[in-house]
Amino acid sequence: MSDPSRLVERIRAEYQAMPGLKITCAQAVRLWSASDAACAAAFDTLVAERFLWRAPSGCYVARPASERSAAGPSRSTFRCPHCLKQNTFERNRESDAHEKTASLRCVACQRVFSLADAA
Repeated sequence: MSDPSRLVERIRAEYQAMPGLKITCAQAVRLWSASDAACAAAFDTLVAERFLWRAPSGCYVARPASERSAAGPSRSTFRCPHCLKQNTFERNRESDAHEKTASLRCVACQRVFSLADAA
């Protein structure tokens, strides 16, 4: 691959398609038929974006979605005050920052509750 941004996107897509993927730079060179320098640069870019982290073993591992970006979607888990089922709530921090409360529908009992009720 000659275009560095294409390699970065290819690596990102592979990690998204295969959760739990752990590979070294040397393995990536063989897997994607790219040069050592190109793979190292692509991994450096993905580490700087906080998409990947480099384990002590030398493998590159995808970060959990909650750790990737402070400006991206935020996930929180709240218990329904009626049935105590855990519900996951996702919102974009930038667009929802002005909202003080939000209402959720429980996936188990289907009752509506506010985040203030669940806290």
